[in-house]
Amino acid sequence: MLTHLADPERLLERAWEALLPGGAIVTEDIDYGSQFCDPPCPAFDRYAELYVEAARRRGADPFIGRRLVRLLEGVGFADIDSALAQPYGRQGDVKQVPMLTFSAIPNALTSSGIATSDEVGRVTAELDAFAARPDTTISCPRVFQAGGRKPVGAQFRPSKSAATS
Repeated sequence: MLTHLADPERLLERAWEALLPGGAIVTEDIDYGSQFCDPPCPAFDRYAELYVEAARRRGADPFIGRRLVRLLEGVGFADIDSALAQPYGRQGDVKQVPMLTFSAIPNALTSSGIATSDEVGRVTAELDAFAARPDTTISCPRVFQAGGRKPVGAQFRPSKSAATS
């Protein structure tokens, strides 16, 4: 969810304020810089480029996952732990994630001039055909997981600049 927000720090600050001392937060978000497929597929690469550009133009951060620990620290959370997951496969739902994601953004791509409707149609058809092949592997973006606690006795929050510097 944080990846879609123009000001994710504000949401984390509000969570910090809402928690009682000792309360916990758990976050999970993506890093779009890590998807892969095999064999190489130009349509897959182009879909990822288009998604990243559309997200950035909305003020979102498609790479926020790698910043989760630092963001939590900057807001004042302590005892932070993290993990990383990256689903991938040759069959099943994981192969449909790129198409589902791409099918949600064509209007944003064409209305902002990032891509033409012809390009969107071409990428969609090629990506769909690639995913349908039994000999292809597709991954989702990396999924970063991070959680921490509001320190017991916490009376103040560190400055926001710690989270963004």
